[in-house]
Amino acid sequence: MFRAQRDKRELTQLQQTHASTQLPVNVRDARDHLDDQLKAVITAMSKRDNAQANQELLSTEDSLTVIEKYLGQ
Repeated sequence: MFRAQRDKRELTQLQQTHASTQLPVNVRDARDHLDDQLKAVITAMSKRDNAQANQELLSTEDSLTVIEKYLGQ
């Protein structure tokens, strides 16, 4: 969750600093789905559905990887 918040904050700062910069579609999609993915992880964990939680974590990790690659991390 820390990484997700950090990455979203950095994307926002980048857009504010460079107002004319348009995010690539894949980065925008990853950012837009991140909150729902995190909610799905939390829901699966609260239900103790380890298989679903793992699957949701992998999806979240994929989104974070797309964002972090764009940010150059």
